[in-house]
Amino acid sequence: MHRDAVVGGLLALLSLFLLWKTGEIPHPPLIPIGPAFYPRVILAIFLVLSLLLVVSGFRAQAVPQRWSWRAWFARYRVILGCFVVFCAYVLALPILGYLLATALFTVVMQWLLGRHGLRRLPGVLAVAIGTSLGTYFIFELYLYVLLPRGILVR
Repeated sequence: MHRDAVVGGLLALLSLFLLWKTGEIPHPPLIPIGPAFYPRVILAIFLVLSLLLVVSGFRAQAVPQRWSWRAWFARYRVILGCFVVFCAYVLALPILGYLLATALFTVVMQWLLGRHGLRRLPGVLAVAIGTSLGTYFIFELYLYVLLPRGILVR
């Protein structure tokens, strides 16, 4: 069994747990699509992809490798960075509000994933502002989901 099967199984269990927890999100009576709709769609996609990873892991041959912290960190440093940035985003949401925190999150994630340099800065900022405003209008005006305002914006 390849390690992808183990990771896929753990991710499938995590997505099942989070799908179960979306049942605790209150559903306002006048809104046809509640705030739990979008997380359920994302988690269902995540579950399917995790199960595909399990299948792929069972088909793959396990290759014994010599393990070292340095090699592990070099391989997963971008992923670890994404987790750190996402945690900082979640912590910054109540303080900065959705619009500012999402724009900053998008800029940092683009930089972390390889869009570096001043020449790319206008495109990075356009994507960050467009993502922040686009998702804000979809959730606030179409889905009627209240997003965090932040203590700086009040």
